[in-house]
Amino acid sequence: MEKKIVMALNSADKKIFFEPQFDDMPSGLKEELKAGIIKLTDQVKGIIVVSFNENGNLIIEHQDAFPDEINVDYVINEFLNSKTQLLKSLKIWYLIYKTKEGKLAREALLKPNRPVR
Repeated sequence: MEKKIVMALNSADKKIFFEPQFDDMPSGLKEELKAGIIKLTDQVKGIIVVSFNENGNLIIEHQDAFPDEINVDYVINEFLNSKTQLLKSLKIWYLIYKTKEGKLAREALLKPNRPVR
């Protein structure tokens, strides 16, 4: 399963990496995602990696040398459950703007209408 990394955040040094390929993400979605992931990383510590899978679903993974797996999974699932609208919006955006099928759909929708004869 191919994943495309969107961003990563390290709680130790508070550094955020945002993949330049996703710079065209709408600013409202980008800011809400960043704010949520910063808050999430503060709760679970370690490194949080956010990516899209090939179906456009957002994947959040935690990396740490000594994780409290039960708490980490709970906090991540709580975040995902509380951000359903954000996740839906990100999925729609990803599928429309970052997939071949989305490009074809955009082209078909934006093609000028031809008169019917």
